[in-house]
This record gives sequence, structure tokens and C-alpha cells, in this order.
Amino acid sequence: MCAAEGGDVDEARQLEIEQELESLVMEQEGITDTLDNLGEHMEFLEEKINDMRLEINSYDMENIMPPRFNGLNNVAVAKATLRTFFLVMLDLNVYKKELENKLLDQDEKMLLLTNQLAIFREQDPSAMSFAEQQAKIRKERQMNKIIG
Repeated sequence: MCAAEGGDVDEARQLEIEQELESLVMEQEGITDTLDNLGEHMEFLEEKINDMRLEINSYDMENIMPPRFNGLNNVAVAKATLRTFFLVMLDLNVYKKELENKLLDQDEKMLLLTNQLAIFREQDPSAMSFAEQQAKIRKERQMNKIIG
């Protein structure tokens, strides 16, 4: 009987080892697939980098011309353009600041309402929230449909 138990233990251990081996083989296959994918991505990136290097090397610095400001023929036009630009930026900054202030006010109101709700719930713990009331009504309706 002892030999039979030893044989069962050996078979159980052998099955356990085979399962471990199978999981290791699956892990190895997964790692191999990942490495293959990474290798493909690496080749693609190296190809893109080589294309960019060729494009950069193809630029002739002598043929690059400085930007032209044809619309700004005189100082008055340049001043007007800059003035308009900075006024727009100022308006955007003012709008952004007003929006931030409104958000802060709303956050303060939400905190105040949350605190008031918590105080109310402390005073009347049996009070249910609107969502809880709606859920209770839905359950009652479903029960009525089932019963009636």
C-alpha cells in the first residue's frame, strides 16, 4: 500500500512538473512573439530615422531664404498688427481668469452644499437621497408588476 501511495505521489509530481513546463513554454512563446513584434517596430523606426536623416542632409543651407514680411511694409502697419495681437492675447487672459474665478466660486458652492447636506443627514439619518428614493420607487413598481 505504501508503494502505491509513492507511485501516486510520483505521478502527481510528474503532472505538476508537466503543467509547470507547459506554462513555461507558453510564457517563452509569448516572450518570443513580443520580441518579434518589438524587432519589427525597431526596424520600422530605424527606417523612419534613416529617411529623416536623408531628408535633413538633403537640405541646402544656402538655398534657405529668411522669412519675408511683405504685409508689413512700414512701422505703422507693424505696430497695428502687434497691437491687435496683444489685445487679443489680453482678452484671452482676462477671459481665462474670469473662467477660473467662476470655477473657484462653483467649487466653493459645491463644498458648502456638500457640507450642508452632510449636516442635514446627521440631523435626520433616515432621510434618503433623491437617487435612493428613485431606486426605492423603481423596486416598488417592479414588485407591483410581479405581484399584480
